[in-house]
Amino acid sequence: MRTTLWRRTLTGIAGIALAVSLIPTVNAEASPALKAADAHFLHVSDRLTEIEASSSGNVLVGRSRGAGVDVLTVIDTVSGQIAKQRTAATDIWDIAVHPKGTSVFTVHPGSKKTRACNVTEFDTRTLRSIRTFVVGELCDHLVISRDGRTLYIADLNHILIVDARSGRVSARIEYRGLIEDLTLSPDGRFVYAAEAQQDAVISISTESRTQSGTMWVPTSARQPDWLERVLVSPDSRTVYAISNHAIYIVPQSGSARPTRVPIPHEHQSVALSRDGKKLYIGLQNRLIVWDTEARRFRKAIEDTASITSLTESPDGRRLYFAARGSVVTFGATPQLVYPDPTLAARKGKSFVSTRPVFRYGWDLQWYTVTPALPKGLRLNPETGVISGVPSETQGTRTYRVSTTKYDADSGVTTQPTARITITITK
Repeated sequence: MRTTLWRRTLTGIAGIALAVSLIPTVNAEASPALKAADAHFLHVSDRLTEIEASSSGNVLVGRSRGAGVDVLTVIDTVSGQIAKQRTAATDIWDIAVHPKGTSVFTVHPGSKKTRACNVTEFDTRTLRSIRTFVVGELCDHLVISRDGRTLYIADLNHILIVDARSGRVSARIEYRGLIEDLTLSPDGRFVYAAEAQQDAVISISTESRTQSGTMWVPTSARQPDWLERVLVSPDSRTVYAISNHAIYIVPQSGSARPTRVPIPHEHQSVALSRDGKKLYIGLQNRLIVWDTEARRFRKAIEDTASITSLTESPDGRRLYFAARGSVVTFGATPQLVYPDPTLAARKGKSFVSTRPVFRYGWDLQWYTVTPALPKGLRLNPETGVISGVPSETQGTRTYRVSTTKYDADSGVTTQPTARITITITK
């Protein structure tokens, strides 16, 4: 769900955004297992109102509001840990992650006294600013092309097409209304905007850089119903316009009337799966799934905290969502690893290894190693750290450090194992 700057100014409600413009090829069989017992919780200091994955799949970037300031958070999806955080100098209106995961673009005001729309690109490794440029005024929505070269930005009266490196505005498409969301079609040919005042989906051709059409959505008159999101199927043939109470299926071809599917309760967030077969819908305290082929709802996870944003991994195997100070991951395979798996020690010199990490797993308390370690080195069974003073030299040799994990729900015992090589020189 997105909330415009206009409505945010009047009500003080923070906006929630999720860009789905970066959709790579997905394994048809890929699908995250939505089992509560397998969920991995990563605590973050603030409540994330938006998370977005790079199409390379290596990072998640989130933004949050904490103690009156906005915070950017970069999460390493390999380790499942926070890689970097930075407090922003001003409010962040929206973010877009570079397809390679190397940087994140933000739109924000230059200061509280100006209406100017500033775009700043941050390096995701350091969260240091790379460049800043001004493109319009009161921007509120941002998506990036699949090659990372072009930004599409909705400001007060225009949809802007901007060169991501130079900041040059190559086109300004004027519109009348209230843009709630922007999405780029998977084939990159169109930008779609959900316009709430007229209940319409506006399409912009990225080739001609002009407005190519308007799809009217017959929202319900029985209850307050306004468009908040727009999503596009992987084949770019179907547009899903999401209001606060319903899903509208808008065919791209022909004159067929959009189909309205009521949502059981007002949702907090929504995302389309990478294969286009599922719409994930976060309600107040549960996650439900709408099957886009069977066109029916099915329950997924009950008793969740309020889900503010969610997205699938690019390969479709993981589902991430932000809820109450945590990023929850489904479908991640736990893996025991040493951050530095190749160790070099010197005979007669004190040596300490890094501590093993159970990625997307839980804290473990007992470790064993095979074969036996070189003389003078020992394994701490509680931490998995290898330390000591080696008394003999040896060539490179591989050791297996293991632990035991018992799943009480399934009754299955597994033995996560990390491999580490040790070389001892004179």
